Amino acid sequence: MQAHEQFRARALNLQASENLLSPAARAALGSDMASRYSLRLDREFEGTFMHNAYGGTLWMEEVEDEARALAQDVFAARHAIVDPIGGHIAAEIALLATTKKGGLIASCPQAFGGYTGYDPKFLPEMFGWKAAEFPFDARVWNLDAARLPAFIKKTRPATLLLGASYILFPYDFKAVQDACAEARVRPTILYDGSHVLGLIAGGAFQRPLKEGAAALFGSTHKTFFGPQGGLFLTDDERLFEKAKANLTWRTMDNAHENRIAALALALAEMAHFGRAYAHRVVELSTTLAAALDEVGVPVKFRDIGYTQSHQIMMDEKAVKRKFHLDTAEFSATLERNSIIVDAVGRVGTAELARCGAGASEMEDIARFIRDAAKGKDVKAQVEEFKSHLPAPAFTFD
Repeated sequence: MQAHEQFRARALNLQASENLLSPAARAALGSDMASRYSLRLDREFEGTFMHNAYGGTLWMEEVEDEARALAQDVFAARHAIVDPIGGHIAAEIALLATTKKGGLIASCPQAFGGYTGYDPKFLPEMFGWKAAEFPFDARVWNLDAARLPAFIKKTRPATLLLGASYILFPYDFKAVQDACAEARVRPTILYDGSHVLGLIAGGAFQRPLKEGAAALFGSTHKTFFGPQGGLFLTDDERLFEKAKANLTWRTMDNAHENRIAALALALAEMAHFGRAYAHRVVELSTTLAAALDEVGVPVKFRDIGYTQSHQIMMDEKAVKRKFHLDTAEFSATLERNSIIVDAVGRVGTAELARCGAGASEMEDIARFIRDAAKGKDVKAQVEEFKSHLPAPAFTFD
């Protein structure tokens, strides 16, 4: 563990699916709550009325209540569920609340970055759902609004699931709603905000619950301030009750109270610093993408502004031609130089922002990436650069 901590402290993390916990959130995650149970019932159970199935839960219950209240405030939502131990569990309770057995879920194609969990052989097979991929326009990296009405009319989805693992640009909810109206089909629209939850909270991406989504859910450790876990939000009381009913003894057992405590602190940080942080993330993404392009590292979507999220997408074929590296080899080469990216061609700026990096430093990072890809040893330069970042930023610590 010590070796991991030392490596991560020296390395520059540009992985799109990770972020940095504040010291306060890390302390909560490692607190006494990590080995404790709390299960509020407030009903008769096995012949006895029980408020909570466990004793010693007073302060944990207060933390749970505070986490929910903060989530409702940060996302301007009427209802919040903070129990899911991962974004995948949050997806399960959302889909179970909207899709009956035999119902069809339409989601982003995996070929264009759709979440693998929605593949027919995973969640749909487990719960007896059908699955289809909505039409996608790779040129603008978004759903294909022109082909969407015919798709909806033909497939008649119970649930239309927006969101993806590779997400660069907001969705046009009006186009989605117009397509549904034209097809005369009314699917429930869900929004998987796993990757952009922190940007949504900070008002730098879009506002799904206000634009037409029945529920917003996702992971709490990508653009959000951590820890790993899930969150479900809705303004629909009936949907909230159905989602909540699919938690205990269905998709999970006891919630992890230490994680909820850490999430409460992350939510408080987001309430205070979220707007400045989220806009910084997007600024870093667009600036770094342009800087990479300028120094000759191939990235996609120059003609439409590169990105509006925390993600930059490498042009895999052009990277292969120029550096003779596929995306996995590109990742491994950068890691030897203390730069961390994933193996599928994404570069992310959420942790850069949390480390206090500014737009003026993106040119240096672009050069480090180019030089490492060319085979130069820039490890010492990268680690020297990282040592001057004031991590973590946007915290109360």
